[in-house]
Amino acid sequence: MIVGTGIVVSLIYSGTGTNGVDYTTGSASITIPSLTTGITFTLTGINDLLVEGLEGIIVEISGVVNASEFGIQTQTISIIDDDVAQVLLSVNTGAMNESGGMATFTVYTS
Repeated sequence: MIVGTGIVVSLIYSGTGTNGVDYTTGSASITIPSLTTGITFTLTGINDLLVEGLEGIIVEISGVVNASEFGIQTQTISIIDDDVAQVLLSVNTGAMNESGGMATFTVYTS
């Protein structure tokens, strides 16, 4: 359906991903211009060095002006983490006595 007057759609972002930390959004509301059938908007992932696992973003229509809500009002998308924990083994002493000597190791993670 082509609309004769602009429609304002208010959006809410929630989920385990955090806006401004894990992703960025545009405005909390978008306008579908007159005489069009829809508008596209994007979310952009923010690259960090944290190993976080899978996070989710829930996008929900919270209100509409000049139209009525119909059908699906909520969509969920996953943020797939591209960071991998790294482990390093380090020895703190280079040698030890065979008669009860001890060697100390440290395992580090990034």
